[in-house]
Amino acid sequence: MNVGASPLFDKCYESLTEQGSLKTWSLIVTIFGDLAPDGVATLDSQLLGTLCATFSVRPEALRVALHRLRKDGWLETEKNGRRSVYRLSNMGQELTREVYHRIYRSPVTMPCDWQIIIIDEGAPPVPDSVPINSSLCVSASSHEAFGFTSAAENVPTWLKARLRDEEAAADFTRFESVIRDLPRQAEDLSNAQRLCLRLLVLHYWRRLLLRRPDAPEKLTGPEWEGFGARVAAHKVFDVFVRPDHGELSASFIEAA
Repeated sequence: MNVGASPLFDKCYESLTEQGSLKTWSLIVTIFGDLAPDGVATLDSQLLGTLCATFSVRPEALRVALHRLRKDGWLETEKNGRRSVYRLSNMGQELTREVYHRIYRSPVTMPCDWQIIIIDEGAPPVPDSVPINSSLCVSASSHEAFGFTSAAENVPTWLKARLRDEEAAADFTRFESVIRDLPRQAEDLSNAQRLCLRLLVLHYWRRLLLRRPDAPEKLTGPEWEGFGARVAAHKVFDVFVRPDHGELSASFIEAA
């Protein structure tokens, strides 16, 4: 029995996968980043299999993805009886920490100061910046490069508009429309069903964010095209809470 499945999950899964198919290795990265990010907590093969089955991941696809993540240095493994036990490697922990705050932080309601940087044409990209044209970029972080700082309220509308990504806006709007009402429909779900919905929303939220630069959200706050999606995702994570690691076992999933 697939105890993580529910009609609500199926509807949400169908809608979100229209924005892009789910890759098994990437789903596993999402699961570890949420449930075992510190490299101390472990997830065993039975629990991973039970979770991933809800996402229509076949056992052989899971084995291939776990092998790839071990080979690429993301995961470490050891035997515990007949089961394999997995944890994030040092590299996996570091890469998880790099994006953790961006994924889970509260909506940015106060834009930060703008770092407006003048660059030579053909110069390498300035880290954590967004290009405006061939000789100008903006960033939310301080840099030694030549430029100046402006308070967000003094930045002209036309310059803010240059940061808007219409394709991203459409993606965020679709995502928000799918997840907006989930918290109001959580009451009758089991713990396992709540967990799988949390991981589904988290996976596609992570996917949307990490394909795009972080600076526009920090620089424009409520005017950022993903602001509504951030608010909706935050509400989902507040209602579909992450379970304590002590509860995370195959027996928890099966008994939920």
